[in-house]
Amino acid sequence: MSERVALITGSTSGIGAATARRLARDGYAVALHSRRSADVGKKMAAELKGASYHQADLGDEAATRGLVAAVVQHHGRLDVLVNNAGESIRIPHADLKAATPAVWRRMLIMPANPSASRMPTSRPRRPRCGGACSTST
Repeated sequence: MSERVALITGSTSGIGAATARRLARDGYAVALHSRRSADVGKKMAAELKGASYHQADLGDEAATRGLVAAVVQHHGRLDVLVNNAGESIRIPHADLKAATPAVWRRMLIMPANPSASRMPTSRPRRPRCGGACSTST
């Protein structure tokens, strides 16, 4: 088991995938996450030493807490949380009325929500760690 474990949300593409690969090179065991890209996540986990893949919809509070529990169960701890997950919703300029408050909530609240809901769940499960780090992209 690695000394440090990092959970990177939205880590199957783009900034999240690059962050996961960098943390793995730096000696972290990485817990990869996505909402839909399970095949990509499982392939990445197989390529990165000590990595795991977990699928969850972060818009669902129970699924978010289940994600942390699964990471802690698999790795035995959680030290770093990178809040990278987000959702892009394409709205044609000709139809800006489609940008309803519900659409804005889905795009903005979901990326901001995880740190508040995950860290309290994982805090008691860091036995060899003096502190934790959470960052957002």
